[in-house]
Amino acid sequence: MKLSRSLLAACACALFLPACGGDSGASGPVSAHQGVFMKKATPILFVDDVQASVDFFADRLGFEKTIAVPYERGLQFAAVEKDGVEIMFQAGDVEDPTFTKDELAARIGQGFIYFEVGDFDRIAEAVKGAEIVKPAHVTDYGSQEIYIREPGGNVLGFARHKE
Repeated sequence: MKLSRSLLAACACALFLPACGGDSGASGPVSAHQGVFMKKATPILFVDDVQASVDFFADRLGFEKTIAVPYERGLQFAAVEKDGVEIMFQAGDVEDPTFTKDELAARIGQGFIYFEVGDFDRIAEAVKGAEIVKPAHVTDYGSQEIYIREPGGNVLGFARHKE
């Protein structure tokens, strides 16, 4: 079942309003003056091989594994973190009451994460050998960017914005 963006946004606001100190019967968006609305967003990437993705982020980008949930074929789920950035990985072939196997499998390799970085040359060196989606380039607005595919098939974009 597909929901429209506006319906999803309305559902999210309705769910979070009481936690934000707002009136659960109020309409419209929650303002920043009503307290903390969201504290964090963490992408979950669906992959065939959780360990391969964790290793890529740890070995090449310096992330630390913070969560590891094993199952018969290796890792079922894992999370990595560095400098306040957290990314989670979910195996696409695991029994999950939330999603069917087909729904999980359809999500494998469909993620895209855009990272703003401080040292572009260091990142470009760290991802050498990975599949290049878009080579290193400078945008019209002066940012250095490179886009690669990590072992799970998801696209990672790295950019150093012009100062």
